[in-house]
Amino acid sequence: NHNGPKPSSLKKKQMLVKVLDCSISPGDVIMVQGNMIMMHQPFPFVPGMDICGVIVDDNFSTKFQNGDIIVASNGMNPVGGMAEYMVINENEAVIKPKGVSNEQGASSSSAITARNAVMENVKHGDR
Repeated sequence: NHNGPKPSSLKKKQMLVKVLDCSISPGDVIMVQGNMIMMHQPFPFVPGMDICGVIVDDNFSTKFQNGDIIVASNGMNPVGGMAEYMVINENEAVIKPKGVSNEQGASSSSAITARNAVMENVKHGDR
């Protein structure tokens, strides 16, 4: 895509990532429907908040390097994970653990959200 992110457009602490896998989260669905008030994206935009990808330009990151496979969630980016490349802020990414597939990595944000929603209300002794 000629309109996609370019290494020359990276700001400090941003990295260019080649997307390997992208999940479709509930937030993506709400955003495509135009109902995401707090993160409204003007049309057209590329959905895909949660990805697994490989860093192709680390932009002098102190946390990551080119070739690292990361899991990231970047809901505020109008060029989402359903694009071939995506700009990721380094503080919104983690190294994908070994033994976790790219698909599992891309969908981990939704799983963590669900876990946190359940665990937030669990008290000692609950069954």
